Amino acid sequence: MGSSFRHRFRHWVGCCHCTRLSKPSGGYQLAVSTTPAKNSNKQDELLDLPPSYDTLLRCYDAPSKKFVAKLQQLSKDKTVLETALKDNAKEALELAPTILVVGNESQEMRDRAIQFAQILDQIDASLERMPNRLSDILLVRTELVRLQRAIAFGSDPGSKLHSRLARFLHNLAIALGKKQRFGEACVIDEEALAIHTECYRARPTEERAPHASMLWAYSVHLSAEGLSEEALAATDEELKIRRLLYESDPGEAMALSTTLRNRGIYLARLQRLEDARESKEEALVLRRMLYEQSPESYRTALLECLDTYITTLNDLDMPKEAGEARVERDEICL
Repeated sequence: MGSSFRHRFRHWVGCCHCTRLSKPSGGYQLAVSTTPAKNSNKQDELLDLPPSYDTLLRCYDAPSKKFVAKLQQLSKDKTVLETALKDNAKEALELAPTILVVGNESQEMRDRAIQFAQILDQIDASLERMPNRLSDILLVRTELVRLQRAIAFGSDPGSKLHSRLARFLHNLAIALGKKQRFGEACVIDEEALAIHTECYRARPTEERAPHASMLWAYSVHLSAEGLSEEALAATDEELKIRRLLYESDPGEAMALSTTLRNRGIYLARLQRLEDARESKEEALVLRRMLYEQSPESYRTALLECLDTYITTLNDLDMPKEAGEARVERDEICL
């Protein structure tokens, strides 16, 4: 994927932000604005993100006072409790102050830490289903990463513990991206991919889909930082995996078409217009197929693909083909 983003990373100060961001299964659409983003919440800036992304923590201190206070607040939130946690919230509060050191010779402490991580994961899943809880999600995911680093410390690269750490890092990067902190998200994405690459090599079939999702997130965050070449490189890697997934499961057609469409967008930004047309055309073939199977489910996805395809045809000065695509779009809109 070219030179490491980390080597070029500078703290993001809001020079660009993403106005729409969704997962591939929903038909990803990215719009980048040069308008300065609003100042991020002061509370978010206090998050205890690891100072080094290259060193696994040898121990995990008891959660910060801020995080314990958040757990206490969540334990009183009936919506959170009724959604997923029930009695686990009390258990989380009991465990939080007592987990002092993990990764030592005490299997009991490691087991308690794993149990605590599972509870935090449940809290995360509960919050994700609720509106306006992104700051809480970011706090929980930061703590999950800290905890899982300690749990995974000393285990073999490629182990399932490392796969779980990569997933938590990926989720943290997604939350940072939604907060428009794309530079930080890219750094986390890189670490997630570096760790998960070993897992993918060890268990290619099992880890294939998660690896593709991590590459997708990385390309989105790179694109939001204005790094189209790097975003394209990540998407090219993702595309190889998406094709393998589609070969074994036709249900992956939408995800594959989204990757092809995104690739076409990045190619167009780099003025590789003919390559962009071919990629968008392949995406369009898949979305037409899906639309024929279920018009109501895939109408919007097909229209989005047609719109970006028409843009590239116009850039290539192909009025006949662009006109035909417009007619198709208008018929679908009727």
